[in-house]
Amino acid sequence: MTNSLFNKVNLNKCIHVYNTYIKNKIEFIWNIGKIYIIWVFIYFSATQLYQYFCVHFSFMGFMVSPILVTAPYCIALRWCIVNGAEVITSMWLILGSWLVSMLVTTTN
Repeated sequence: MTNSLFNKVNLNKCIHVYNTYIKNKIEFIWNIGKIYIIWVFIYFSATQLYQYFCVHFSFMGFMVSPILVTAPYCIALRWCIVNGAEVITSMWLILGSWLVSMLVTTTN
């Protein structure tokens, strides 16, 4: 009887800890992770589309590339590539800085 009661108390404590602390942390990390995943998708898609539409791998593509480089869709794709790379790099730097701060920070 007491063993069953002890397990229910522990289960209730675990549920309370999960709802109070862990669930909020998971939601916070997921919200940040979604931003990273979206930027990676934008960067990857833009690089593939830029290669397909703006820099054809042929002699004719070489001849037409000075004209295509000024096309609005090529400018937009190039913006996504450049800014996507900067955002992804910044996110890695932020993650690395946070991890180092967690290792260096001392608790009393």
